[in-house]
Amino acid sequence: MRYHATRKLLVLSLVLILFATFSSSAAAFQGLLVQFEQSIGRGAAPELIKQYGGEYVLPIQERLWLDEIFRRLVQVTKRTEIEYTLTILNTQEINAFALPGGYIFITRGLMKAIGNDESQVAAVLGHEIAHVECKHGLNAVLRQMGLTVLVEVGMFWLDLGSAEIVRAASATALQLLQLGWGRDAEYEADILGQQYAVEAGFDGVGAVFLMDYLLTIESPDQPMRVFRTHPESLERRDRVAANLVSFWGQPQQISHQECLEVLNTRRNSILDPRMDPLG
Repeated sequence: MRYHATRKLLVLSLVLILFATFSSSAAAFQGLLVQFEQSIGRGAAPELIKQYGGEYVLPIQERLWLDEIFRRLVQVTKRTEIEYTLTILNTQEINAFALPGGYIFITRGLMKAIGNDESQVAAVLGHEIAHVECKHGLNAVLRQMGLTVLVEVGMFWLDLGSAEIVRAASATALQLLQLGWGRDAEYEADILGQQYAVEAGFDGVGAVFLMDYLLTIESPDQPMRVFRTHPESLERRDRVAANLVSFWGQPQQISHQECLEVLNTRRNSILDPRMDPLG
């Protein structure tokens, strides 16, 4: 009886040791995977900037305004291990991109088209940030390189830090970026990006207005010039419009005086001025 009890204790101890070792190794591997993701973006970013005319420098006041929108969006993200950066591409093409590892890009043409509508800017940037949060770019690269299964089963011997693998992954990311991360990924980024915008205090209807604008400029004559890496805007517009209902608060009765204050200050809500997109 004592022998069996001792044996069970040894087996249990061995299991606990193996579990602790595996958990530690798994955590270490996840850390390596984050480093690999960041390396992909870091390697691909210079070439992307070169392809789109270099980096455009906004006037200081416009840049501060844009950075504040970006900062508020980043604050509501969940992936704290990622450091986000924003670059404006010097091209009149209307587009925006996200590379793995937190590298966000918006074109000069899209900035000019949106103008000073912060809700639309937040919709664009929220969408691209959502791609990184969901690891759409990283997962697409891993699938294309045939590494998905190896990563899923935790092949700890896989040398993700190899310079050759990083270069191949960065080149793959650039190729896939021109095709988009996939229709389902775009739809997911639309909804999550809209949610981030609302959580950051912007009007969620900005995503709808953005799609409305894209629909006015899309045409068969220039199918590759307007958001060419994204699905058609009509279905996307319907999805983000339907999703607005999830941000509605409970109706609140306000006085005539409060109504006038809302109108005078151009706010949407007395109780929470930045969080009720439909007022």
